[in-house]
Amino acid sequence: MGLEEGVQAGESLAIISVQHIPGAEGEQILKIAIKSQSHEVISVSEVKVQVYFYDQIAGEVVASKSPVTSQWLNAAVDWKNGEPQLLQVTYQPSNNNPDARYLGYIVAVYYKGELQSYRADPPAITTYFPIKVYIGRNEF
Repeated sequence: MGLEEGVQAGESLAIISVQHIPGAEGEQILKIAIKSQSHEVISVSEVKVQVYFYDQIAGEVVASKSPVTSQWLNAAVDWKNGEPQLLQVTYQPSNNNPDARYLGYIVAVYYKGELQSYRADPPAITTYFPIKVYIGRNEF
């Protein structure tokens, strides 16, 4: 049985929305809302949010080499009080390869190394780049 996009059964954190905002000159901005699904205290140091961008070059889907920046939009990231935490991730198109065209993204949230939730757009990207169900606690 394969993974279902969204929240994995019984997990602590969930991506509740991904707002995709196309910016100027090919820039792509994602605003990702992540919410606690349980009453347990979330250990922030055990949370990993992995965001991958993908380009298309000559019809081939490839992991992007374009620069990416990220920042939490909440003053304190703690998943307390049931409020979602907002992460903004920005993809800047690479000037090194003018043939690369933005195709999409995968966002995956891990807690204590286990997949909690993911989103992909377009969903078919996961066919080329499968989602890891578990990552080491030190993997980024």
